Amino acid sequence: MVEEVIEAPFQSLLGHSCKIGNVSYFREGKGREWRKRDRAEVDWWHRFRDDCLGLFRGTQADFRVFLETMNSVDPAIKFTSEVDFEKNCVNFLDVTISIDDQGFLRTDLYTKPNTLNQLLLPTSAHPPSVTRGSVYSLAIRLRRICCTDELFELRASQLKQRLLERGYATETVDAGIRKAREVPRQEALKKVERKGGESDEGRQHRLIVEYDRRSSPALAQILKNNFEASCNRDTRLRTLFKKPPKPTFRKGTNLKQMLVKAKIPKAKPANTRGRERENRRGISRCNKGTGRNQCRACTHLTDHPREVIKEVTVFHSGEKIRVEDQINCQTKSFIYLLWNRKDPNKRQYAGQSGAEVAKRTGQHGYDIESQADKPVPNHFRATGGEREDLRMAPVMRVKTNNPWVRLHLERLFINKHNLVEDGINNVL
Repeated sequence: MVEEVIEAPFQSLLGHSCKIGNVSYFREGKGREWRKRDRAEVDWWHRFRDDCLGLFRGTQADFRVFLETMNSVDPAIKFTSEVDFEKNCVNFLDVTISIDDQGFLRTDLYTKPNTLNQLLLPTSAHPPSVTRGSVYSLAIRLRRICCTDELFELRASQLKQRLLERGYATETVDAGIRKAREVPRQEALKKVERKGGESDEGRQHRLIVEYDRRSSPALAQILKNNFEASCNRDTRLRTLFKKPPKPTFRKGTNLKQMLVKAKIPKAKPANTRGRERENRRGISRCNKGTGRNQCRACTHLTDHPREVIKEVTVFHSGEKIRVEDQINCQTKSFIYLLWNRKDPNKRQYAGQSGAEVAKRTGQHGYDIESQADKPVPNHFRATGGEREDLRMAPVMRVKTNNPWVRLHLERLFINKHNLVEDGINNVL
């Protein structure tokens, strides 16, 4: 059996903390058993978030068993591999790693087949230095990844073509690639250490503003000129600020941020005509106000200023009448119910009127105060009720000014709810 080295990336469907446990389990448990039998071994492994890269020593069959062992630890965690045994290469992040005929590792750029050309447009709202620097950063990335100069030149020509398709100037692209070409690969692979703290020349102060292509390019020169003028007026300023301030730009709000929200809003019901009518229907007060200026009739319609009555109950039968229209004290031509709040039996009276609700309510109130010989005042006098105990409930709006239609509907309403025997009405 020929022993070979397999360099394999492993991908987990869950977070990296669970995956570390799996790899540690294999290296400390099963890995020791396999090393004792001298069959297979994980020499080295590296993790980047939920992707792992490892050097596996063994045959292809041993690697399959190794993958099954990893997936048998926890049924909720599954590992997949991207190993091409025919080409003897693997893809990890944006790098393709392979082993040549002499046994050396080779690295090249890896891009997914469905990758689109979405490089930053030079016409976008960014400082010119950003688009110029993006060319160099993309080229130096190729310098790090490609192991030979031939591969670098090949990938650099492909990068140039993609940049030109996005509208970059040829001079800008050539300058960025030329700058990256002059950097040795060993130098490009070194970790960049950022300098922190104050230098010998003093701390660099920065003005953070939102970038605007109309005024921001001239901001650095404006700050420098005003800094020199201020230092000439007062020399003490240079002892505190040794360097002129520099502008630092932050990205402004774009159309995507204004139109697309990261958080999905709660679903709102469609404001259809039926829903709009449902929201408006009911008995409510007018907008005349509260206190001394409030409408005198509205206090007989609802208990509270913001209350909207959607249903009116016929007390002796318990039937609920749905109010289909928007009604307040200014509504004309209607059928109504009224009762005395102090009446323990809650007997009701049905009537009709072509005038406004406020006027009809005032007429009943006057009759109660003057103790007129009518059904409503007689009922209030018998039950000890006063004008303040009157409750008015217009239940139906008659959409015609014909009095005979209202009288006919009133007679039907009284007869349907039997308000002559169980209510205050005397006749149909």
